Amino acid sequence: MYLEIKNKKFILPLLGIYFINISFIYGQEPKDTPIYLSKSIYLKPEEVEYKRINEDVTKKQYRLLQNSSVFRAHINTNLIDPSLQKNNLNSNIQIRKNKNIAGKYLFAFNQQEVSNIIENHISQISYNKQTVLRPKIIDNFRVILDEDDRVYFTDGSLLITFNNQVNFSEFAALNNLMLQKEYFDLNMGIYTHKDFSTLVSKINALEEINSISDVQYNVIDPYILPE
Repeated sequence: MYLEIKNKKFILPLLGIYFINISFIYGQEPKDTPIYLSKSIYLKPEEVEYKRINEDVTKKQYRLLQNSSVFRAHINTNLIDPSLQKNNLNSNIQIRKNKNIAGKYLFAFNQQEVSNIIENHISQISYNKQTVLRPKIIDNFRVILDEDDRVYFTDGSLLITFNNQVNFSEFAALNNLMLQKEYFDLNMGIYTHKDFSTLVSKINALEEINSISDVQYNVIDPYILPE
């Protein structure tokens, strides 16, 4: 009994101190509470414009070689030089030293060099005395080069993106194109223009149409092209 009374005498003062502190804290005026302000940051108009431009990633530019040719080789040309397995600057330099090999394909920049490229290729891979089939031309392929002169192919088809929904078939008929595939969610269609000699001028004309937001080659990477 004595211990219980003693504990109560000890606890009561502590409770009093606790409630006094709570009352003091809540009784403070808002002006007594420090407010920390972060430093304002102001963007210059030219900085905003710069960021906006950079958000629209500049699309890769390609140069079409209208008179080029692409051939399917009947051997894995990477066995000749494994460094040609990737499309990079080093492999592009080596391509010219390896008779225009790209993956499992041969290519010529113009018709004048076709014969020499094919003959050199055949002589280069006939070291094992196996019968070598003559490379077969792919009629609907042409060479395109990017800004770093890396080699890619195109089949003459174009990826056309529109600002709004359009009738894809009607657009093809009006612009002398053949519709291959349509992507309604993306407002994009894949169209074919069969004449490589006028393909560049066709792209330039399409880019002038207000309803079109983007026109791109259908780029084919010879190093990842399926069998």
